[in-house]
Amino acid sequence: MSKPAPRVFLDIGLPKTGTTHHQLNTYPFLDPTCIAYNPGDIIYPLREILPSVRVIKSKKGIEETKINIRNTLAGFDSAILISDESISVDGYSPYYEENMSFLAQLFPDAEILLTLRNQFDWCRSMYKQSVHQGNVQPAHRFFYFGSNRIERTKNWYEDSKGCLPRLDVYRINWPELIQDYRSHFGAKSVHIFFYEDPAYSSEELNPSQNNIIGRLNKCLGVRLSEEIRAQREEDFYHMSEDQFHARWNLSKSQLVMPLLNRSMSMLGIKCSIAYVWARKMLGAGRIPYRRRVSPRKGWREKMSIAGTWWFWRSVWQRYIDRFLYLDWDCMRASGWDEVTSGYFFLQNQALQKVVECQTMPKEYFVFPKLKNGRGFISR
Repeated sequence: MSKPAPRVFLDIGLPKTGTTHHQLNTYPFLDPTCIAYNPGDIIYPLREILPSVRVIKSKKGIEETKINIRNTLAGFDSAILISDESISVDGYSPYYEENMSFLAQLFPDAEILLTLRNQFDWCRSMYKQSVHQGNVQPAHRFFYFGSNRIERTKNWYEDSKGCLPRLDVYRINWPELIQDYRSHFGAKSVHIFFYEDPAYSSEELNPSQNNIIGRLNKCLGVRLSEEIRAQREEDFYHMSEDQFHARWNLSKSQLVMPLLNRSMSMLGIKCSIAYVWARKMLGAGRIPYRRRVSPRKGWREKMSIAGTWWFWRSVWQRYIDRFLYLDWDCMRASGWDEVTSGYFFLQNQALQKVVECQTMPKEYFVFPKLKNGRGFISR
């Protein structure tokens, strides 16, 4: 009699919905006898063959990697939790169809953990994340409001032609996203969460709560382990960087620099845009990427690093924003108007029918009228 396949949970984001919080503060502390979080023999090969971030190009190499992942899955006695928000969004636009079809073939019986966020707030957060990653540009250039579905934007990253990523706003369709995943994995296998729900980010263990830990508890009886949390804290101080990364699958810097996960203020973004513009006007070329500096390097090398945008971004977020966080609304100049608000208000009415018995937070029915800067579209 063959051993039954382990249950697989795919936490696919969306990006900017607290996924990183769970990856750092929740999932590593789940009881490993019940569930394995991001096993290295699965997550690393998976990232190499996902259509949106594919490293292995040959069909033979892809098929061999898929077979290796399936064989690895068969060796697990516990359930498996894979958390990677790049699955649901390709860069800055929700081109998820290829990834979804690929995952349905590789993990046909997987259960999906999908977290949504109010479209207005999600767009604003995605713009700030883009700037944080070095794609420094004004908001009105980042957002694309084209109505012709044939002229959809692609996920452009900065290349030799100076192209920067854009977010295709009218491509966002949460009801369609949910229905697509249900059609591939089954309605009962798609678990929906809302970023605005106070229970979502809670780490309490009550299985009746509408949070990820409560849902996993109800499915598997898995709980957070305070012993594991204490062990990681001890390892942080007594292990080398390589040993810590091998055991916990994250670097020490991810734990000691939480401020970098907070969006840069709009004042910082405006200053960053001015900095990049000045570099280009002065003939400095495209923004240099961050480089490691050996302590043995001379002062000239160290000064060249201090002249990069990455260095000043770090200074701004870690020091200036800590004391002077001036963060006005960037959406007024982005092109988002009352027509866009009305479009997503109607979309969220449809979303309420799609999620059926779940109660949606009130934030999904409140959108600003940005043309005159006053009032809200609300239910």
